[in-house]
Amino acid sequence: MKLIARNKIADFIETCPESRVELLTWLKEFPYNEGMHLPPKNMAYPGCLSGSSRPGRGDYLVNYLLDHDAETYCITGIMLDEQYRVMMEQATEAIQERYPDVSHKTTKVEVIIEPPPPVEYVLEFESSILIKELSVDKDHLTKEEYEERLKRATELFGARPNTEAFDELISLLPSIDYYETNRLKFPSIFAFEIVALRMNLLQLNTSDLTGMTGLAEEEVQLFLSGAQDLSRDKLAKLLSRLFIKIPIADLL
Repeated sequence: MKLIARNKIADFIETCPESRVELLTWLKEFPYNEGMHLPPKNMAYPGCLSGSSRPGRGDYLVNYLLDHDAETYCITGIMLDEQYRVMMEQATEAIQERYPDVSHKTTKVEVIIEPPPPVEYVLEFESSILIKELSVDKDHLTKEEYEERLKRATELFGARPNTEAFDELISLLPSIDYYETNRLKFPSIFAFEIVALRMNLLQLNTSDLTGMTGLAEEEVQLFLSGAQDLSRDKLAKLLSRLFIKIPIADLL
């Protein structure tokens, strides 16, 4: 499962540095969270599905589109949660101005839900798409060429399979993904920052962590301050206890 338009995360962090840990943690965990939740083919809707994520404490909103047929997510924008709330309030006010006579009414309805019969299906996580890459050396793709391809791919998002538009979209994705993976520059993020963020979300303190992992409290405190690294095995155990789905290799 691909995620494109990651440049929007880099640009947002540049303008809002305090979002660094939350957005980069979300980005590193994406392949193991949203990136694994591709609906089965027989349940897919045509075109694109829109969605959003609230990384970390929920201070930010990452909006994206999912093109099921292309097996790709595309980030469409990032905003502060307070900006989103203002936007929704403005939309509500606009509706109320347009329909001043509309009133709210609460109705109680009793619904009996009968579950459908079970359906057996097999989830296939391997891509079934035959990718035809454009004949351009990805290593020498310029920033301008990358941005042009990303813009075009965004325009083609939602194209139906077996069309020229869909074939063009599929041909663009590998070079976009390669550029974003190997050429985009992101600020650094450290394992202790990711752990501290998760502890904050779960309302844990160092004593809780020592009880969960068996590590000495002084060792945990030194790690969380950035003064001392943990061994690979100890870090793996800590990530597992905190339900952090980032591979160790991505943090060392």
